Amino acid sequence: MENPTIELLQKFIDELGRDLENVEKEIIINKYQTSDVHFRSIKEDHLRSLHDNYRNRITVVRYMLDELRWPKPEISERAVTSDHLL
Repeated sequence: MENPTIELLQKFIDELGRDLENVEKEIIINKYQTSDVHFRSIKEDHLRSLHDNYRNRITVVRYMLDELRWPKPEISERAVTSDHLL
């Protein structure tokens, strides 16, 4: 059985992915259906900001998942010798 935290984070990524897709659709709709150029520009800036925000969140959560799935082994001080430094 997988770690419940990993499952929860995976569900969170899935939700963020759906939200990201919705923002991408909204960007396209705004581009072709908003006639007021000034309003369209403001809305597009807002949607692009949301898009970047979702992408950044997904990146962070994926990093967290990687850390949980494949923890880095601890390196003891004795294991590091002059040969390792070359």
